[in-house]
Amino acid sequence: MVSIIIALSFGTLAVAETITVTTKNVRVVDGDSLSVKYKGRTIKTRSSCIDTPEKARYGTYEDKQHGKIASQFVSDLIGQFKYLQLDLSGQDRYKRFITTVYGIKGNQKYNINLITVQEGYAYVYKKYCKDKDYYRAFEQAKVNKKGLFALNMREPSKVRRGK
Repeated sequence: MVSIIIALSFGTLAVAETITVTTKNVRVVDGDSLSVKYKGRTIKTRSSCIDTPEKARYGTYEDKQHGKIASQFVSDLIGQFKYLQLDLSGQDRYKRFITTVYGIKGNQKYNINLITVQEGYAYVYKKYCKDKDYYRAFEQAKVNKKGLFALNMREPSKVRRGK
């Protein structure tokens, strides 16, 4: 019964679609997860190629604080734009849409996912990312101790596994 409801609620949204929304219709759940109001529905998204600390579920108090800081960074970054473009590329096991998120200013697009890595608020989600730009940005952020790397951020996937 639940899967039927999910299928009906997302029936008109394709997994290989690009949508544009105003930022007032976006809520940051975690640094790599958004809740988006689109055409009268709320869709849940998971940012592609990045993995940010969780703000509530896993790890030590410090890990959770890092999650709150990463979430606030993404919220502040998104707040600099009036519109976001979401390139949907599939769904994860939780039925969230995998997205590359772009902030739109005039004719310019800014890759929010990549900026989050460049500024040191996310790890590259190695299991799911083949884009070399993310790996280069990650190494630079880590070497330069940007963002959460200055606070010794632990790799989120290892925190979730209890390591």
